[in-house]
Amino acid sequence: MAQEHGPPHLAELMSGAFERFRIDLQGQMGSIAPLRVSHLRLLDSVDDHGTRPSALADRSRITRQGVSQLLAHLETHGFVSSIRDPADRRATLVTPTAAGAAMKSRTATAMAAVEAQWQQRLGRNRYLEFTNCLKEVAAADQ
Repeated sequence: MAQEHGPPHLAELMSGAFERFRIDLQGQMGSIAPLRVSHLRLLDSVDDHGTRPSALADRSRITRQGVSQLLAHLETHGFVSSIRDPADRRATLVTPTAAGAAMKSRTATAMAAVEAQWQQRLGRNRYLEFTNCLKEVAAADQ
């Protein structure tokens, strides 16, 4: 006899929503090899004039070690480059390459399409309520 389960808990719901987002984004973008969504998320946080890895960790809410691993992959595949910060030679700045800038643009276009798709799926008012709730929860500890 199968065990009965209650309604899905919050972690399951959030995981399912993120998986749906990942599928929808990749559907809009097509192949992003050799990158994953986590690389796109970090690349999107890199300013055109350069960003310190510590700022990327803060912006993306990823550990510094995780940011270092993602940046190494992005740099190996030509999407970012690391240079010494002219204002502080001890610090590093990460800047997007031409390929990185093109991928950021492609991601922005795909994100807009996914947002429009979700707004259509939920309806404008429910989508706005959904995104406002996400913002509120994310800012709760700040």
